[in-house]
Amino acid sequence: MNLFEVIIPAYNCEETISKAVDALESSGLRDFSIIIINDGSTDQTEEKCLELVKRYHNIRYFKQKNKGVSAARNLGIRQSDAEYIIMFDADDIVDSDAFLNADHIIRQKKPDMLVYGMVFEYYYHEKLFRKQEMVYSWEGLLSEKDIQDHFCDLYEANVFTSSCNKIIRRELVVDNGVTYDESIFLMEDFLFSLDCIRFCKEIYMLKEPIYRYHHDEGNENVYKRICRIKSIVDYMTFFKIRLEGHSDVLSKVYYMMLRQKLWMAKMNKIRAIAQDHVRSDIPIYTKTDNELDCALREGKYAKIRCHNLILQLRHRLANTVKRMGLYQKI
Repeated sequence: MNLFEVIIPAYNCEETISKAVDALESSGLRDFSIIIINDGSTDQTEEKCLELVKRYHNIRYFKQKNKGVSAARNLGIRQSDAEYIIMFDADDIVDSDAFLNADHIIRQKKPDMLVYGMVFEYYYHEKLFRKQEMVYSWEGLLSEKDIQDHFCDLYEANVFTSSCNKIIRRELVVDNGVTYDESIFLMEDFLFSLDCIRFCKEIYMLKEPIYRYHHDEGNENVYKRICRIKSIVDYMTFFKIRLEGHSDVLSKVYYMMLRQKLWMAKMNKIRAIAQDHVRSDIPIYTKTDNELDCALREGKYAKIRCHNLILQLRHRLANTVKRMGLYQKI
């Protein structure tokens, strides 16, 4: 049995899957294997995966009909037999030897979960224009009490949002029946993280930005997915149970999703969103959230629409600057 198993869902990633796997093979992980799940790709992903299986001895390849990333990850968990699992996306990478310290800590401390930082790399027309590191402000072991006491800080540091910044004891996931919810299509990583963390006795926070997350500035997939949600108020049911006792985080999640849904909405859509919002009983903690709440309840739809149009104009101007090469890279 390997110590680590890296699970990679693969969907139409013919241009990136080889780079992701090559990065993992030189990442500093020892005693590990990789599971690739082809989620019904329609391009040359399968051919690329089979080439990788021939090149590296530690890769297992599976394929299924297109069921989504959650179903692919669940299959990967079922097929895994390692002590720890790591989620990895097919279009992301890590630097050479990036996992060396994490590997050492897992062997020494044996925590239920290890959380590391991420580097968000923002691209526009395939050109990198900005990087942003997100790491927790403290390094070391957190107990169950520490996790609850610092829950909001952990949320703000992106600890819960992604599955790809964690090394998780597989037994904890399997024995407690934790799976990715295949019925939802937005923030499924967040729910999976919350479900895992409530069974953790100890979490090790590693103050290193290991995972390099590729973000395409022109990609509107998140907005398209949130538009598929008929009622954000009803959607929050998935989060209320997991966030019981943490209403501040629940509020942050709700108003973040509300703003995303309003982002490009026209007047009739804003009206429908407002009618849904008035059913919400989620508390308000910030001045800006209170202002948005009042605007929706008081029917100030034109004000919301104008505000979003201004934000969109600023966004387009920023993209123009990037396209012209005038944006200073960080």
